[in-house]
Amino acid sequence: MIWLAIITIIAALITLFFRIPNLSNSKDMAAIQHLRHVIVPFMFAGALVLIVISSVTTISSGAVGVQVVFGKVDTEGYLSEGLHMKNPFAVIHEMSVRTQTYTMSATSDEGQKKGDDALEVISSDGLTLKIEVSVPYKLIPAAAATVYQKFGEQYEESVVRPSIRSAMREAFSKYSAQEAYGTKREEAKHLALEKLRSTIEELVTKAGYKGPAIDAEQALIRDIQLPLSVKNSIEAKISAQQDAERMDFVILKETKEADRKRVEAAGIRDFQSIVTMGITPALLEWKGIEATEKLASSANSKVVIVGSQKNGLPIILGDK
Repeated sequence: MIWLAIITIIAALITLFFRIPNLSNSKDMAAIQHLRHVIVPFMFAGALVLIVISSVTTISSGAVGVQVVFGKVDTEGYLSEGLHMKNPFAVIHEMSVRTQTYTMSATSDEGQKKGDDALEVISSDGLTLKIEVSVPYKLIPAAAATVYQKFGEQYEESVVRPSIRSAMREAFSKYSAQEAYGTKREEAKHLALEKLRSTIEELVTKAGYKGPAIDAEQALIRDIQLPLSVKNSIEAKISAQQDAERMDFVILKETKEADRKRVEAAGIRDFQSIVTMGITPALLEWKGIEATEKLASSANSKVVIVGSQKNGLPIILGDK
């Protein structure tokens, strides 16, 4: 648009100073001069409007603007979202700073690449693992100009993708197939994320930018595919381990239950021992007398006393 303004100004100047030769009719000359005085101000006004419009730009939400002036990228700053004044000769390239996801999948149309794009990784025990992964990432605004200058707008293909491939292969190569598939999957995932971040940082640093540029937020392992025989073997082994752990739990539970019963029996034994020590012949005789008195006081009873021994208790026989 700025070039259109420049062309308009040049046309206005040519119109203003252009002389028409061999024009002898004064009326025609006056008409031309009048037309010039009408057209030229409009041309200058239009050129001014175009210059003002060229000096204003709007950056979309969730993006930053990178200014390029005559092919040179302004790496000193960036334009945040909203309305901005700019160099009228600058071309603005918008770079998204929203979280995006790069997916490498074996299923067609699920990732950035068509067809089977899953990673093939060699485990520590020499087996081939086929891994599907998704990596959410976002561009740091302050690094947008450098990333655009060094890697272009499609920087995910030159930075994110190769970093994912390198990090996943390096991380999972440290684990056996069984560990990667089951017992240490989370550990391998976290190691892969650390490797991914360090690889991205290394690439950007070599490009001349110091500081965080592309933030890899997570390394999401979508699926790990093994040869069918190996997968079945690992699943059987994991199942056996779970059964063994379940049995250990049952044994521990029964052991504790046996301990509880022993404690309970010891308590009952101690109680009976204490009670037995408190029961004497005199106490029993006294309790017998108390019971005899209560029975004798009953209106429906007759008392027959028969002493079986010297200190024997009476026998109470009722009417019925």
